[in-house]
Amino acid sequence: MPKPYPAAYRRQALALLDEGRTVRDVAVSLGIAESSLHRWRRQQRIDQGLIGGVSDADRRELAAAKQWIRDLEEEVTILRKAAAALEEVLPPKERLRLVAELADEGAPVRKACYALGVSPSGFHDWRARPPSAQSIRHAWLTDVMTAVHAQTRGTYGRERMHAELVHGHSLQIGHNTVGLLMHRTGLTGLPVYRRHGKRPPPGVDLATNALSMAT
Repeated sequence: MPKPYPAAYRRQALALLDEGRTVRDVAVSLGIAESSLHRWRRQQRIDQGLIGGVSDADRRELAAAKQWIRDLEEEVTILRKAAAALEEVLPPKERLRLVAELADEGAPVRKACYALGVSPSGFHDWRARPPSAQSIRHAWLTDVMTAVHAQTRGTYGRERMHAELVHGHSLQIGHNTVGLLMHRTGLTGLPVYRRHGKRPPPGVDLATNALSMAT
């Protein structure tokens, strides 16, 4: 496909025609085809509203709209693959919770449901139900963990948070639940750097061994 002439070049050719020179004369002097000059002049009259047709501005808008449609089609393809992957990884309740978060942030419910592989009717039914005892407990535990995280200046990870809840607050909670709630809330602790050394033989008391090493 031949490269189109620059817009400035086309304007210069049309200006020569406006001065009264013939199409053949301008075509020969500029080294372009007469058919191109006729096409440029017709497009100029369309843009000026002298005759009917599609203006250059309309052509640009149409091209931009086609590109936008192509971009949307690519996004839809990506979302379909992402939704299929989420269905295999996340249980339905987790996906419904993510839809609720997106809806609270202003995202359309139907689009959020489509992206996460759940039905809008199922989401509305789920949201209309009263909160379960587990969800109420999780919300309360999240508040407790957030307070502990703030008091410890964000240093506690899952293991230390679990120990604090069990021994410091006398709560019955599993490691997985602590990890799940911390992940949902975005609570993270400082990385733990472990020393790699020889383990004491079985039967040796760690405290006694540490004390002997200190003395």
